[in-house]
Amino acid sequence: MTTNNKQQTTVRRNDPFRPLLIAGTLLVLAAVVFDPALRGLLIPEGVSAVGGYSASDLLGQLDGGGNPVYTTNAPNNGSTTNSRGFNYPSDMVVDTANHRLFVTDWYNNRVLVFNLDTSNALIDRTADFVLGQTNFTANAINTSQGGLSYQSGLAYDASGNRLFVSDYTNNRIMVFDVAAITNGEDAVKVLGQTDFVTGTSGTTQGKVSFPYGLAYDASGNQLFVVDNGNNRIMVFDVAAITNGEDAADVYGQTNFTTGTPGTTQSTLNGPQSVVWASSQLYVADSSNYRVMIFGGTATPTPVGGHRPPEVE
Repeated sequence: MTTNNKQQTTVRRNDPFRPLLIAGTLLVLAAVVFDPALRGLLIPEGVSAVGGYSASDLLGQLDGGGNPVYTTNAPNNGSTTNSRGFNYPSDMVVDTANHRLFVTDWYNNRVLVFNLDTSNALIDRTADFVLGQTNFTANAINTSQGGLSYQSGLAYDASGNRLFVSDYTNNRIMVFDVAAITNGEDAVKVLGQTDFVTGTSGTTQGKVSFPYGLAYDASGNQLFVVDNGNNRIMVFDVAAITNGEDAADVYGQTNFTTGTPGTTQSTLNGPQSVVWASSQLYVADSSNYRVMIFGGTATPTPVGGHRPPEVE
């Protein structure tokens, strides 16, 4: 069995992984916020003090009885790949309607799924399902309909029960039907590739190069994809997906065949994460050391060259 511990590969994510606020509880990817080496999720208590927060619960670092251990930071909870540990969690999203937490487990090439109670709180600290692997002990890289390779971002479509997963080194976005989950289930659609066995990158209207963060616009049925290697944000119409479909629009470039970095009002350099909120697109333009804010919905035609609004 392949171990794929963090030290065994040079593939790295350098973005500040995003925290998640759900039902009044702040879920934080502890690999960044608390300890750069900690492979676990910390859940801080909702206290009113300024700074010095203590976590109220934890995933990924447990003792033999399944209780949280806040002073250890071993990959895979100090063991081989399993259902209770992580090897570099990098993103997460909560399904508040069906009460599930999805967490990307970067070096184990999988997404772990934790069932929550009706208040969207943890039931226990053991994953209930896994995507990207057929069981909880496998961690191999795979370019197949059910496999993943260093998945980097998540977005969730609540009305369609679809989970979008950035499959980083496979240069694609996998779309899973998670209405009912089976371990290792096949994806139902794919963006960035025309089939499930190809993982090549490209700079075209339908290809991506090392996709990172994702954001879903439910009202517009749009998926925003950080196309890191091409220094752009691709916008896909996902109302009805065809495998390998062309993007509808692009941010950061004026067309779909260039991917050069830039430092202007309409260009990007190494973008890594994206958020869609209130008709505003927020882009972490990492290598430019800034956050770009684009206003309004994306146009349905591939014009590109979007610019943030001028500030009076």
